[in-house]
Amino acid sequence: MTTHLNLSLSSFLTSPPLSHQNGHGEGVEHGVGSFSSHLVQELLAIGTALSGIQDLDELLALILLKCREITCSDAGSVYLLDQSDNVPKLLFKVTQNASLPHTSFSEFAVPLSPRSLAGYVALTGKILNIPDAYNLSADVPYTLDRSFDQEFAYRTRSVLVLPMQNREGDVMGVLQLLNRRVSSQVRLTVENTLQNTQPYSEWEESVVRSLASQAAISIERNLLQESIENLFEGFVRASVKVIESRDPCTFGHSERVAELTVQLGKEVNSLRQGYFSSLYFDDRQLQEMRYAALLHDFGKVGVPERVLNKQKKLHPEQLAQIQSRFSLACKSLELERANLKLDRVWHHFQPSLGDVHFSLERVNISLKCMDIPLERVDIPLERVDIPLE
Repeated sequence: MTTHLNLSLSSFLTSPPLSHQNGHGEGVEHGVGSFSSHLVQELLAIGTALSGIQDLDELLALILLKCREITCSDAGSVYLLDQSDNVPKLLFKVTQNASLPHTSFSEFAVPLSPRSLAGYVALTGKILNIPDAYNLSADVPYTLDRSFDQEFAYRTRSVLVLPMQNREGDVMGVLQLLNRRVSSQVRLTVENTLQNTQPYSEWEESVVRSLASQAAISIERNLLQESIENLFEGFVRASVKVIESRDPCTFGHSERVAELTVQLGKEVNSLRQGYFSSLYFDDRQLQEMRYAALLHDFGKVGVPERVLNKQKKLHPEQLAQIQSRFSLACKSLELERANLKLDRVWHHFQPSLGDVHFSLERVNISLKCMDIPLERVDIPLERVDIPLE
């Protein structure tokens, strides 16, 4: 990232201006070498900072702040091109104003039209460097929207509007800088704006163009990262729905576990003493914990429904199989006892035909102590199969 920035600046770093305005608007002579070295270090620091920011809003705020600092601009704004639907539009994402620091705003969308300054730049890819936005030529298609100036008693004079283009030349957004001041200490009002502002120079246009290009690459990277995270979030949500559809008895369980886990992580962050006082989870780690908690039951997806939705200890066919085995055991014991009776009659008593009935009675009496209470074998298996509460 920093290499790309260095190469894009090589066209004008070789011959920087010999004089540049200081904080009081006075010309200060600089050596070419020292000026170039300082600028390179500043721009490389900006490139490093841009590459390390993950949050898009924070990234846009840093881009605008650094561009304002380099050009001594009083105000500025950043627009992002939104093509998520069939009607492309510009999203007003960030605004800064040194003279009106407490002005609040909310994000909104503006139509992509050549009638506005930002819309014209986004559609054409051209740079607008306007010395006085209130004195535009009659033959240009764009105009300045003065609603902000009228509402907050502000005077927009010099304007620099640049497209933020990626490596392929696609416009990712628009960077707009307002009112290049003669001194960074001046607070502009409607009355003193003309005396304390000046047009943007070609040198500043070149520097900001390079920063805008670098910003576009960072924005594209962040948007891609956000798209990947949204895709993964959708995968997690779909997985949770699949898990809960497989096991309706635990509906909402994954969400509850995730919420409790994240709350526990935040509670650990708030500790100032004790064993966990040195432990801290940042936003990304809390998000990872949330994903892990949501997917902790993902293994249910591969479990057969007959196993997953089993309400008792045994499946019905397993219970029937065990009952048949006990029934077979009972029949086998009955047969064994009948054979034993018969063997006693014929081999021990050897009765005559007339004494058979009498002998069988004696056999029954003698085998009474050997009778097996078969009713004990017929265990109520249905009661055994009920899960413990």
